[in-house]
Amino acid sequence: MTPDKDLMTEEEWPVAQPVEPLPPSDGRVFHEHEDGLNDEEILPLWWDWVKGPVPD
Repeated sequence: MTPDKDLMTEEEWPVAQPVEPLPPSDGRVFHEHEDGLNDEEILPLWWDWVKGPVPD
Protein backbone atom coordinates (compact mmCIF):
# COMPACT_ATOMS: atom_id res chain seq x y z
CA MET A 1 0.00 0.00 0.00
CA THR A 2 1.16 3.47 -0.64
CA PRO A 3 1.73 5.63 2.44
CA ASP A 4 -0.35 8.57 1.16
CA LYS A 5 -3.37 6.46 0.19
CA ASP A 6 -5.32 3.78 1.97
CA LEU A 7 -5.87 1.91 -1.28
CA MET A 8 -3.90 -0.76 -3.09
CA THR A 9 -2.80 -0.21 -6.63
CA GLU A 10 -3.46 -2.85 -9.25
CA GLU A 11 0.19 -3.90 -9.13
CA GLU A 12 -0.05 -4.52 -5.36
CA TRP A 13 -2.94 -7.01 -5.56
CA PRO A 14 -1.89 -10.57 -4.69
CA VAL A 15 -1.70 -13.08 -7.50
CA ALA A 16 -4.44 -15.74 -7.43
CA GLN A 17 -3.19 -19.26 -6.83
CA PRO A 18 -4.73 -22.08 -8.88
CA VAL A 19 -6.98 -24.47 -6.96
CA GLU A 20 -6.37 -28.18 -7.39
CA PRO A 21 -9.52 -30.10 -8.39
CA LEU A 22 -10.85 -32.79 -6.07
CA PRO A 23 -10.00 -36.36 -6.98
CA PRO A 24 -12.79 -38.32 -8.65
CA SER A 25 -15.19 -40.00 -6.24
CA ASP A 26 -15.64 -43.77 -6.29
CA GLY A 27 -18.92 -43.62 -4.35
CA ARG A 28 -17.49 -44.48 -0.93
CA VAL A 29 -18.35 -42.25 2.00
CA PHE A 30 -15.49 -40.44 3.73
CA HIS A 31 -16.70 -41.18 7.24
CA GLU A 32 -18.15 -44.57 8.04
CA HIS A 33 -20.85 -44.93 10.68
CA GLU A 34 -19.52 -45.58 14.16
CA ASP A 35 -21.34 -47.42 16.93
CA GLY A 36 -22.66 -45.17 19.68
CA LEU A 37 -25.10 -42.32 20.12
CA ASN A 38 -25.88 -39.94 17.29
CA ASP A 39 -26.62 -36.20 17.66
CA GLU A 40 -30.35 -36.73 18.01
CA GLU A 41 -29.68 -38.91 21.06
CA ILE A 42 -26.86 -36.84 22.58
CA LEU A 43 -28.40 -33.36 22.42
CA PRO A 44 -31.37 -34.08 24.72
CA LEU A 45 -29.00 -35.67 27.25
CA TRP A 46 -26.70 -32.64 27.09
CA TRP A 47 -29.63 -30.23 27.55
CA ASP A 48 -30.81 -32.18 30.62
CA TRP A 49 -27.28 -31.94 32.02
CA VAL A 50 -27.17 -28.17 31.39
CA LYS A 51 -30.50 -27.63 33.15
CA GLY A 52 -29.15 -29.35 36.23
CA PRO A 53 -30.79 -31.61 38.79
CA VAL A 54 -34.58 -31.82 38.95
CA PRO A 55 -35.89 -30.39 42.23
CA ASP A 56 -37.66 -32.90 44.44
